[in-house]
Amino acid sequence: MNSINYKMFINGRWVSGENDGEKIIRENPSTGKVVSTYINGSRKDVDNASSIAKETLELGIWSDLPRPQKASYLLKIAHNTRLRLEELAKIESSETGKSFDDACMDITNGIKYWEFAAAAVRLHFGEYIDNIQHQTGAFTSYSPVGVVAVILPWNFPFIVLSERLPFMLGAGCAVVAKPSEYASGTCLMMGEILKDSGIPDGVYNILTGTSDAVGQPLVEHKDIAMVSFTGSTENGRKVMESASKTLKKVSLELGGKSPVILFADCDIDKAVSAIIAGFTENAGQCCIATSRLLIEESIYKIVMRKLTNKIEDLDFEQSLANKNQFEKVKSFIKIARNSDKIEIFGGDIDEERFFISPAIVESKDYKNSLYSKEIFGPILSVLQFNNEKNAIDLANDTNFGLAACIWTSNMNKAKRIINKINAGRFWVNSKQVNFPELPVGGVGQSGVGREAGMQGIIAYSEVKSIIYNEK
Repeated sequence: MNSINYKMFINGRWVSGENDGEKIIRENPSTGKVVSTYINGSRKDVDNASSIAKETLELGIWSDLPRPQKASYLLKIAHNTRLRLEELAKIESSETGKSFDDACMDITNGIKYWEFAAAAVRLHFGEYIDNIQHQTGAFTSYSPVGVVAVILPWNFPFIVLSERLPFMLGAGCAVVAKPSEYASGTCLMMGEILKDSGIPDGVYNILTGTSDAVGQPLVEHKDIAMVSFTGSTENGRKVMESASKTLKKVSLELGGKSPVILFADCDIDKAVSAIIAGFTENAGQCCIATSRLLIEESIYKIVMRKLTNKIEDLDFEQSLANKNQFEKVKSFIKIARNSDKIEIFGGDIDEERFFISPAIVESKDYKNSLYSKEIFGPILSVLQFNNEKNAIDLANDTNFGLAACIWTSNMNKAKRIINKINAGRFWVNSKQVNFPELPVGGVGQSGVGREAGMQGIIAYSEVKSIIYNEK
């Protein structure tokens, strides 16, 4: 596709901002061709967008709308997004390096969140308590938390936005979005779609730029009441630290090093296929990637044989999203190749295309960095265990707690283990599938709070308790 020269979207209009001359050039990581040009915004742009969002919120032109009207608007956004699905997928594909088919799937799955949020708006309400005391009643109500800053990642920009934005709007909030400078296109185009769907100007505003120029000032801004951030644990700590200065609420979905546990009673062939998908989809650039494989020792050899055979035959062509990420993943491949304690299968490197083929690493020393650190690339670290307790201990031997996967034919065993593993999301005999009805989020250093599901609207609401005398 031809390169697109984007502006920022503030108060329902495309604007150049204060730094119109300072540009960010985005190249397709697979081809090296320029696909997007963005404005690197400034603190003045943050001031402008944040103040407009706050003024719009206080006017009540969106927040005070009756529930049925809000729901109707959210459904219209879903419909209009579907009409532009191919356009959005082309943008997402060109900026992230994923295939067009994968990008289409991302857009399709993202639309489902808008449809669910429309229903949630109608169903989400407070509680009524009569006779809480003699002639005294009480009820709870929900108000929008205020202006929300949503800071997006580059790996799944449209899905992550869709897990958050419809619920922010459903709660009645105004929003200032800051997409990644590597993949801003679909977030920007949603500004146009929301306007065409009837969302009032100023409710959804988009600033492009780097974290230093836009992200940090946005987190610190006095008009921002809450920050939703998706990204690395390191950057999540910085966001929390900055937000704490003004006691802003935060919702953080951060890094992961998710385990997948294979018991001897599992369906090995199905499990192996799911494992391959779990660490290679989106070139492993996925926070919930199941990148730590724990195999019961009695089936270890047969599982490893099937895995290594499969990756040799795998038709895998997705590049890493940018040079920094490529260099990071490449450094882990070099660690494995230079260690006499680690055996590695796969991991071929193509410098020109930022490409690294899927790699499986074996090591008896699970304290090495390939096992403990989030790599964000197609590398699977493998260990074996000898009993259920050993599996649980290995799974929990991490600071992360985003997701986990269990393969067993014994559901009672699976339920026991789920209660003992620290993670926010689980799959039993399944690869990573998600549904808008379910909340997402992590524990430990994988994040704070929950997004989507019925909790999605509550996350962006202030709960008020009202007590009244019936006399």
